[in-house]
Parts: sequence; C-alpha cells; structure tokens
Amino acid sequence: MESINTLESGITIEGPSIISLITAFVGSMTMAVCGGILWGLLSVLTKHEIRFMILFVGMLGSLSVIILSNKNKLFILQIIAISSIIPGFLASKYIVFFYHIKNLIIKEYGADIASYLPMIPGLSKVTIQFFLKSLIFSINSYDMAWIIITSIMVWEIPRIAFLYVKKHEFK
Repeated sequence: MESINTLESGITIEGPSIISLITAFVGSMTMAVCGGILWGLLSVLTKHEIRFMILFVGMLGSLSVIILSNKNKLFILQIIAISSIIPGFLASKYIVFFYHIKNLIIKEYGADIASYLPMIPGLSKVTIQFFLKSLIFSINSYDMAWIIITSIMVWEIPRIAFLYVKKHEFK
C-alpha cells in the first residue's frame, strides 16, 4: 500500500506507508529468525556450524522486505533487510549454544537435571544471560567475514529487485 504525500511546496513524495514499513520490519525479522532456527537445527544435526547458511538467513530477510513493502525501494528498506541478519544469526548461535550446554549438563549431572533446562529463552533468564555473556567468545573472525559478505548481498537484493520491477513495469 503506497502513500502519496504532498508537501506545502507542491512536491509529491511517493513511497511505502508506515504500515508497509512496519510490516516489512516485522516480516523480515520473523523470517530471519525462522531461518536462524533452521540453520541452528541443521548445525546441531550435522555437528558442524555451517556458516555460509547465513546467506540463506539474509536472503529470507531481504526477500520478505521486498515482498512486504510492495517492491518499493528506499534506503530504510535496505537497512531493515541488513538488520534482519542479526536476529537470525543470534537464533542460530543460541540453538547451538543450548545444545552444547544441555549435553554438558547431561554429562556432568545426568539427564534428569538437564530436563529442567527450558529451550524457550523467555523461560530461563539465567540461560539467556549466560548465552549473552559467552557470545563474545563464540563469535570469531570467520563469523564476522560471513556477516559482512551477507550484509553486502542483502544490501543489493532490494536494489536489484527494484530495478527489475521498474524495467518490466511498462511491458
């Protein structure tokens, strides 16, 4: 849904409405977190942290911005797309972290004690605090390189999609 604003000077500005921006933000964050959860589960199942999967997370966030903003191109949409990388990355890291913590507790104290550790972050403030404190030690330069590569890719996807739509709009 586009909004058209006419300024006092008579200049007309066309762009996405605030509802469209909020929808794009919420949708991109949701899709990136879903992608991060999938990435984390895949890392746990394969026992390898497949870092290039962050490209998938970034693409999910970026494509949802394009779709939910009605294919508009604004600087803010590119910022929203890039900011969706972080929650997806954190979701993935949390799942891997939780898997290792739970296995450590099982090894040290047994499965009965480990069963009290909830998976959902909101249910365990201690788990989240421990995760956030240990996060600085789990992110390395390889992670940062993939975040930078993904940020560049995610920055370009809305721009390329906008150019494609504009090119084929009049045919």
